[in-house]
Amino acid sequence: MSQVTVTVLAEPGPAASHVDAVAAPAHPAAFYDSQDTLRDWETADVLPKGWTGIALRKTTLFYVGQDGAETSYTALLAKNMAAALLEVETRGLSTIEAESDRLEKLQALGFDSEADYEEHHRVMCASRRLAQKQFGDFRAYAKRPPRPLAPRAGEELVARVLSALDANASKPMIRLTGEGYVVAIQPRTNRPIAVVDGDFGRAEFKAVHAEAEAAGLALDAMIAVANTATYSGRGIHFSKFDELGLSREEILQA
Repeated sequence: MSQVTVTVLAEPGPAASHVDAVAAPAHPAAFYDSQDTLRDWETADVLPKGWTGIALRKTTLFYVGQDGAETSYTALLAKNMAAALLEVETRGLSTIEAESDRLEKLQALGFDSEADYEEHHRVMCASRRLAQKQFGDFRAYAKRPPRPLAPRAGEELVARVLSALDANASKPMIRLTGEGYVVAIQPRTNRPIAVVDGDFGRAEFKAVHAEAEAAGLALDAMIAVANTATYSGRGIHFSKFDELGLSREEILQA
């Protein structure tokens, strides 16, 4: 019977090495994207031809090296960076790039020196962190709870607003009853008149539009009177209380 010899490669264990004296990074210096393009881990920049180091492809760590003019790819058994650095050293995979060759490659990419490249790398990392923070802030803002609707104006405030509108119109406003924002109709146009005791925002606009639609009123425009407005648009005719000569505070205190 013939004998078959099987060689089993084990993940490198703790051996004496200068790697032990240096804290291993949390992640490799590069990764392969879905298009199998080698990119910098921090900036996602495409790495230049001739780059060497440890890179992650899907779930496997590789050592990308140079064998003359050809690029070599060696799959590593290691599952973390500390073990990967040790494996690269013990298997003799790493190559030392001559300083002159390194400078020549940097200059081909438009950098004057190693310091120039490091500054570019620092700026790109800072830019990426800022973009991630801004995206996080945007998501937090988008998930914020909605602002409660402003209250409907009281009867006395509504009466004073309609009186002020009547004074500048050829026909008086048609008064409505109900608990919504729409308190009257403008004659001839059949447009809704809404009075809001607070800020007239997008939520209040949608509420007024829904009330007008349910009542069969014109939807091409509306008249809104409130303290302030944070929403505007074509078809919204807005007035503040003081623009009608009214003092909300005095009316509520009367």
